Amino acid sequence: MKDLTKGKPSRLILAFAIPIFMANILQLTYSIVDTRIVGSYLGENSLAAVGATTTLSNLMIGFLMGMAVSYIFIIIAGLVATFLYDVCAAALRALGDTVTPLVSSSLEMVGKIVIAFTLVPLLGYTGVIVAEPIVWFIMVIPLLVKIYTMPVLRKQGHGI
Repeated sequence: MKDLTKGKPSRLILAFAIPIFMANILQLTYSIVDTRIVGSYLGENSLAAVGATTTLSNLMIGFLMGMAVSYIFIIIAGLVATFLYDVCAAALRALGDTVTPLVSSSLEMVGKIVIAFTLVPLLGYTGVIVAEPIVWFIMVIPLLVKIYTMPVLRKQGHGI
């Protein structure tokens, strides 16, 4: 495996990116040829079926390629945590509480800084990447507690 941290950055980035770019060009060429063949020999309905599944196919290929990179798990954890946080903050705002999400966002920013400063000396740049989902998951907890204990939900019998 080539060490991408040593050498001229522009040359390293190009040497890394050009094969990926070329592979994407080859896949695009295959897609164009495939579309032409299906459209010419099988008709419009078959071509529409190929077009309808291309996005799903690309999603699956991208996901599987990402699985080869260990950071995909951190990214997925970050997405889940961000989703939970955003849903909780939106629910609180919808119930009239705009202060709690604001305070939580402020604490989140401070938390990211503190955790990043703690993890970077231990993990290098991975510390910055790992800090994000950790903070989001930590910040979801008080929002969930706040939502669960809101009187408006208790009065109407819609408690979580």
